[in-house]
Amino acid sequence: MVNNESFGAIGDLDADSAYEVTFKGVPSGKKFYDPMNKVDNRTIKSKYIESYFEDVLKDVPVGLRKAVLSSGITAPTIIDADIIDSLRRETPVLELIPRRTQRGKTVSYNALTTRSASAFLGEGASLNDQDDSYTNTTASVKYSYSVGAVTGVAQAHESHYIDALAEVMRSKTVALRELHEQKFLTGDSTTTPLEYDGLDNIITTNSTSMSSTAATLDAVGTILDSSRTYGGRGKKIGITDYGTLRDLKALMMQNVRYVMDTQEIAWGLKAVMYEDMPIVPSRFSSTTTNSKRFYIVDTEVTEYRVLQEPTMEKLAKTYDAERFFIKEYSVPVCKQENRCAMLTSIA
Repeated sequence: MVNNESFGAIGDLDADSAYEVTFKGVPSGKKFYDPMNKVDNRTIKSKYIESYFEDVLKDVPVGLRKAVLSSGITAPTIIDADIIDSLRRETPVLELIPRRTQRGKTVSYNALTTRSASAFLGEGASLNDQDDSYTNTTASVKYSYSVGAVTGVAQAHESHYIDALAEVMRSKTVALRELHEQKFLTGDSTTTPLEYDGLDNIITTNSTSMSSTAATLDAVGTILDSSRTYGGRGKKIGITDYGTLRDLKALMMQNVRYVMDTQEIAWGLKAVMYEDMPIVPSRFSSTTTNSKRFYIVDTEVTEYRVLQEPTMEKLAKTYDAERFFIKEYSVPVCKQENRCAMLTSIA
């Protein structure tokens, strides 16, 4: 679990320079990533990190191992070069949310919030103005960091075994991804101003408590219908924990009398379908009894606004160590939260 301290202040950020690092020549507000519609026009795909990994892997030596048929000779233990990350948790939700370029530190958009009703009038009736109302909404880009360091001694000592710097970079990249998936669901800028609001605090109109009972297909169908009432049949994604998904799958099999199949939705990701909505399990969705949640996200109105994609930079060498940080400037925005929905207090 990555704590809230991963979000740090950045002082006087030069927004234009940060934007140009990732999106040089790309208009602000252009959608560059939308997996549900098979769009991937990213010009920077963690370019330094991936290329660095590829280079160092080419240099990993292959150990020469020979069996010795003698009990009098002791051979050294050979450790596998692969380090098993027992803490790794996938971040499928992040892969499904569209990403759009953002110039500047503040996202600003206008929304039509009140449409005056039309009316039947009599012949020669007075034609009074029927004014609509618009509201400007803003959201601040947040700055997230993952900092790492490897001492010179560690690099020299472990060089025959693994590239220590590459391993730490991989781990810190994962930490940043896990932070964003967690906060996309649970972020609370009121309690922690340096982070952004997640779905727990974004969704307000269609939020229904299960009052410490199990999730039901009827409850899911009801909030799905409610989300469609406000915005048609946009491409929705259901998000929940593995236990709740298993309960819903059992209910589906009881209703339709066959084993539920999965469907490929984006980049090879498979998901259980409810009507035309894929349900994706997230390891960052609450698993606490009576506090589980089921989210419905409309990907046509929900997106990440990105000032700068994940980027690695080296820090000053103040002691015998290679120091670096990986940063991302972004914020999730839901321009019409009533097209999303949520079940809370699931047993």
